[in-house]
Amino acid sequence: MAEKVKMQLAEPDKVVKEGSFSGVVLPAYAGNLTVIPGRAPSIIWLNPGVVRLLNADSEAEEKYFVGNGVAEVADDFCKISAEHIIAFKNITLTEAEKLIPEAENKDIAAFYQMIRDYLTAFPAG
Repeated sequence: MAEKVKMQLAEPDKVVKEGSFSGVVLPAYAGNLTVIPGRAPSIIWLNPGVVRLLNADSEAEEKYFVGNGVAEVADDFCKISAEHIIAFKNITLTEAEKLIPEAENKDIAAFYQMIRDYLTAFPAG
């Protein structure tokens, strides 16, 4: 069994992040799901939320806001495809609030609203 999970995080037109992590926490529709080495093959429908990339101490090394998407897990590889992805470190509450009314459609507005709600509820991250 591998000690790490290989992960690829991608939007429809580009790969946003690749790497190996101790675990990957996904915002699944049934609740958060942690992918660890040795997990059975799965296809997971993602709810808009936060993907957490875990280090050896099971702490979030990096976080990404994701829109609707899907994750495929097989052979210690987690491939995540989402409509929208923004690194946690690349957006602030003020920016999210500004982007909601500027969004080109209701799905993108809902994505920024989710970010706003998360940053309001968990200001320290």
